[in-house]
Amino acid sequence: MHVLEDADIYFVESVDSTNSEISRWVLDEKLELKNYTSLIAREQLAGRGCNEHAWFSKPDKSFMMSTYLHVPDTQFWRTNLGELMLISASACLSALKTLVPEEQFDNLGFHIKKPNDIYIQDKKVAGILGELITTDDSTRTSILECVVGIGLNVALTQDELPFKNATSLLIEGVEIDNFSGKFPQLYIKELMKHFDES
Repeated sequence: MHVLEDADIYFVESVDSTNSEISRWVLDEKLELKNYTSLIAREQLAGRGCNEHAWFSKPDKSFMMSTYLHVPDTQFWRTNLGELMLISASACLSALKTLVPEEQFDNLGFHIKKPNDIYIQDKKVAGILGELITTDDSTRTSILECVVGIGLNVALTQDELPFKNATSLLIEGVEIDNFSGKFPQLYIKELMKHFDES
């Protein structure tokens, strides 16, 4: 595992699930992670979507990243996990808007399908999964610890996609050169901005 320079963004070659790995850091290894600590995996062996659906991905063709977040321990956040996913989806969309030329972005019709998916027209290009991390640590009772994961179809071909109403940046003609090097910092920056505004 190594770290991208000047950021709490870690990279691993392979993991079962980036969400599960960050949860293990908190629950099993008792790490006190900084807010927005993130993990990117080249390969994800047991990725998950909402409602326990499997998330299909391929090494070097999919982008998988999970981010640790803590929010105030309030009734709102305990009962509105969908809002966490919506904020993350909004940050993802904003980061994509920075990377994709404005005219192309508008023409392709990038949008959020609430609460947790990014679509291009009527086809899904990314999904978001937010989860609470349950901990018995009595010293952290004022916060809720969460993890939010992004799965994004970057370079998958039509034959490699798991269902018909899915697409990828490559299929839609989006420039994907060094996507994994550009997107993470933009996403984290937008995530911070969206949480400040929420």
